[in-house]
Amino acid sequence: MADKKISELDAITGANTAATDVFVVVDTSTGQTKKITREELNNAIEQDVLSSIDIDTINGDFTVNGNINLGDNNKAIFGAGSDLQIYHDGSQSRISDTGTGRLTIETNGDSIRLTKGTSENMLIATPDGAVTLYYDNSAKLATTSTGIDVTGTVTADAATVGSTASSAAVHSYTKLEVESSSHTALQLSGSTGGEQWIWFADDSSSTPVGGITYYHGGAYMGFRVEGSERMRIDSSGQVGIGTSSPLIPIQLNNYGGIDGNANQLIISNNTYYSGGDKAVKSGFSTRIDLTNQDGSIRFLNTSASSSADAAITLAERMRITSGGNVGIGEDVPLKELSVVGTVRVQSANGDTQGLNISSDTNGDAFIDAGYSVSDLKFGINGSERMRIDSSGNVGIGTTSPSAPLHVVGNSYVQSGTFYTDAISAYSGSSISINAGSSHLAATVNGSERMRIDSSGQLLVGMSSSSGTADGLRVIPNDFLGFTTSATDAGDRLVLLNRQASDGTHIEFRKANSTVGSIGTKDSDIYLGVGDTNLRFHDGSDMIYPAGSSGTSRDNAVDLGHSSGRWKDLYLSGGVYLGGTGSANKLDDYEEGTWTPTAGSNVAALSGANGHYTKVGNLVTITFEANADPTSTSSNMAFGGLPFTVVNHLSSTNVGATGIAYEDNSFFTFWASETTNTFFIELDRPLQGSASSASKNYRGTLTYFTS
Repeated sequence: MADKKISELDAITGANTAATDVFVVVDTSTGQTKKITREELNNAIEQDVLSSIDIDTINGDFTVNGNINLGDNNKAIFGAGSDLQIYHDGSQSRISDTGTGRLTIETNGDSIRLTKGTSENMLIATPDGAVTLYYDNSAKLATTSTGIDVTGTVTADAATVGSTASSAAVHSYTKLEVESSSHTALQLSGSTGGEQWIWFADDSSSTPVGGITYYHGGAYMGFRVEGSERMRIDSSGQVGIGTSSPLIPIQLNNYGGIDGNANQLIISNNTYYSGGDKAVKSGFSTRIDLTNQDGSIRFLNTSASSSADAAITLAERMRITSGGNVGIGEDVPLKELSVVGTVRVQSANGDTQGLNISSDTNGDAFIDAGYSVSDLKFGINGSERMRIDSSGNVGIGTTSPSAPLHVVGNSYVQSGTFYTDAISAYSGSSISINAGSSHLAATVNGSERMRIDSSGQLLVGMSSSSGTADGLRVIPNDFLGFTTSATDAGDRLVLLNRQASDGTHIEFRKANSTVGSIGTKDSDIYLGVGDTNLRFHDGSDMIYPAGSSGTSRDNAVDLGHSSGRWKDLYLSGGVYLGGTGSANKLDDYEEGTWTPTAGSNVAALSGANGHYTKVGNLVTITFEANADPTSTSSNMAFGGLPFTVVNHLSSTNVGATGIAYEDNSFFTFWASETTNTFFIELDRPLQGSASSASKNYRGTLTYFTS
């Protein structure tokens, strides 16, 4: 192009220039004309001109499209009093808040984060959610709606636990809880020669009144009450109560205690085992052995006093077998009480008078009335009913029998012959045989009390088996009956009292084969046949399956069968299915109706109804509603779920999901955790499209509740 003067050039604006456009400039230092591009000119202005500009005050908005570079200790200062400063001091980056107010970091986003670069989290604070602290990008402490959740080990110099109202609202208590999905531990650590204490005091300023101590040096654990050690567990696991040097697994006050092995439990006094039985101190020694080999209880003692730590010989004196038989001097008692030797019942005054029961060398039983006693008396309820005098006469109703058998008022037998037309006694009592009506009757004070008629029927308190009078009737080859007009609920028809041991009270037979029984075990009753019984245990208010002797029989007996089922089962508690743990308990089942309510983005709602079924903590709901959404680009919210939603997935607030249907369109709908609300996602239909008109929505959802 032709040369032009500067005054002849066309004007151009900055908006019409490109980075590669060339400007002509005069280098005054050399007097030469040179060229420079717009990009090179901009860089020169930034480096040489703007770097030397000191801007004290900018009024109005200030927009920077590039970086603001501040050197070390050059600060971005905010506030009239330099209250907030952001800068780098050459070694550390700092945010310094020197004002009197608080430093607030706000967000409407999903979280506030402190990170190492872009790949490692250090802190995440979620609005309306948890604040989580990380170690090496692993979450270690997070706040929850009820407190904090710690992953890993908590190490603290001290911990203060505040008071919390109990769930029953009866007391306030302080709770330190260690919880884990697998195993938990509370560990106190110290030096090998130190001690760890758990103290109990009335308040923080009081002297401890109790405590638990572990002594590393002595390798034992002590339990203190009122400032003194009351119990100790040594390094071998032996427990001393009242003594600091237990010689057996459980020792009481230096003398007695409890020992044992795989075969027996031993309760002893003044004895321990160390290569043999030994005495703890001088004196006699006693012991009780409870064995599991034959189920017996054995009582032993020494026959002479021994010195401390001397070897002793314990002899068995008495034994109770697993069947309840007691043997004294006999280790295989065949009866409820078996005695080798003589049983003596002696008067309280300690003289030689008494009753001796024994067996002589020929095996004959022998009852001896003592050395200076002339008569042997038999009484009931404190009154004498029979006696044998020194000459061998037996008296019933008399204290001076004059014949081998002397019954006053009723019978008199002498020389082995009994002659009578009737048997009578004083006061009008009698037993009569009435040949005319062919029955045997017993009368008392002129009134008949019992009879046996010609057919062999036994009637007590009645004279005819066809009557309705109170009494007992035994009809041969028919039945045994009791009738009473008693109105007191405590009056009994039958009283069966087995005093010696547990066992069968009533046995039922067919063709002389046992088909059932009723018996007692401890303080309970059980009934059934063979090893299939029911035991009624009032101590725990329960009925449970039992074996033939009334002992518990677990996981062996069915209730009903395929063609013999129970109809209805009414329970106020729960049912354990497949196990006995809390996870096996089904404690609730119910069905009902519920009504959906309008939430956000629902302009109108009609015809809303629903049904639910709740099994344990699992709820299944169905619903139907005519709903008019405010907008099709957001979720419709509905309230009124019959139970609050519980979410078992910590990573989302969605408690459950399902599919809702409207005409030919399908939508995802979901329930929000810890609420009674569910949402239909109109903006993301699974099939079809959302309509802003009123539509009939239907769906089914299953979720967990507490």
